Amino acid sequence: MKRAAHIPPDHPRAAINQRGADLCFTVTKFDEVSSTSDVAKQLATKGASEGTVVVASAQSAGRGRRGRAWFSPRGGLYFTILLRPNVAPERLRLLAAASALAVFDAMAISVGRRLLLKWPNDIYLEGKKVGGILIETKGSCARIDEAFVGIGVNLQRPEMVIPPEVMNSALWLSDCASEAPSREGLLADILRSFADRYKELLSSGAGAIAECYNRRLLLMGRKLNVRCDGKALVGICRGINEAGALMIDDNGKDVSITTGEICSWQ
Repeated sequence: MKRAAHIPPDHPRAAINQRGADLCFTVTKFDEVSSTSDVAKQLATKGASEGTVVVASAQSAGRGRRGRAWFSPRGGLYFTILLRPNVAPERLRLLAAASALAVFDAMAISVGRRLLLKWPNDIYLEGKKVGGILIETKGSCARIDEAFVGIGVNLQRPEMVIPPEVMNSALWLSDCASEAPSREGLLADILRSFADRYKELLSSGAGAIAECYNRRLLLMGRKLNVRCDGKALVGICRGINEAGALMIDDNGKDVSITTGEICSWQ
């Protein structure tokens, strides 16, 4: 028997005074593309407005962090949001965390407490990856002109043969939800939540976002093995700070990690 969904108290739908959302979304749908981020970038060069959303039923060359391939068959939800923030880079250091929270907010309606977040960009369900986020930006050291928020969610388990490496690490929402949402319904829920989280981020809400993210962090308090700048680090996870960096306690020494790879945890 599957447990009923639980909506966290700080989920936007549970707020007494829900923040207004300023983003206006324009959704463009495709059957199959190389990647939704590639299409969003093409549209950006043609002057597409902030809030443009590119959705595809499948991706032939979906990608994650560090150029890794993202298995993107039919049945999943794949989309990219175009942002034109025109802000200093430090204002967007928590964009990945805010985006992850938006996905968490929407998916929690179906699966509740079983969801967790893994730094820097994954959504986990019952110990396996059910979604991921890829942030790409364009601008200078002083201003971020464009940001592309790519989001992939394993929604319906595909009927095709799944590669072994994917089977070992991934899970589909339909495997666990009492009633898996439709692609259209989940997209709408994520976009509503994203608008709120994005506004919060740009309104100096970094502290609140970091705190909310840490309460959902799979790694909190665990011993991590991290590869950072070619060095191996071991320490206890203390969560992320307001700059979006992962903090670990390495034998009493606080270490801040802005880019790195978590190799294992226990």
